[in-house]
Amino acid sequence: MTTPSDKFRLSLLGLPAITSLDEFSAVTHLSKGLIYRLSKFGDNYYKTYEISKKSGAKRKISQPSSELKSLQGWINKNILERLSVSPACKGFEKQMTIRDNASPHIGSNALMSLDLEDFFPTIKINQVWSVFRTIGYPPRVSAILSAICTYENALPQGSPTSPKLSNLVTIKLDKRLLGYVGKRGVVYTRYADDLTFSAYSPSKLFKMAHPTF
Repeated sequence: MTTPSDKFRLSLLGLPAITSLDEFSAVTHLSKGLIYRLSKFGDNYYKTYEISKKSGAKRKISQPSSELKSLQGWINKNILERLSVSPACKGFEKQMTIRDNASPHIGSNALMSLDLEDFFPTIKINQVWSVFRTIGYPPRVSAILSAICTYENALPQGSPTSPKLSNLVTIKLDKRLLGYVGKRGVVYTRYADDLTFSAYSPSKLFKMAHPTF
């Protein structure tokens, strides 16, 4: 059930006020039956294959069918792209490049980079549901949206909604890290699954990474 506060949040964010499957069908011009199938049996609408990473390891790509990808594209354009991410986020955003991730660290004398392993697969459907629910969509609609955007209950590498959803899910992580390093004179940015920390003094970076010393 949609509450007045939910509707207000959706209106404030300029998002389509989808409160039922009927309304979802109306705004997307897709039949209720197709939306139901894509949300209920979405895993059947993917083709999976592997590609090699630079390290030699394999990365699983899950490519949605044209029908599913089209609906995911609609969700991305009309909902996800209208949402803001944390100031530390420099990847997967329009008009953002690797230079935007590097520029905050110019002038630093110490740099540390960490990689989040298996970034998309570690983001689960319940976290995606929380994104849609938090911005004002009712529980059932949030469940439909999150099912459409996930494969095997996680973000798929290959879906147009995965990059933006990963940034929205990691807002809390970014904010916590910004709060932690900011007090210690350390700069933090994130470009997709790459976390970068820098400081003018190498000792500041060392103390951040080893707080017990």
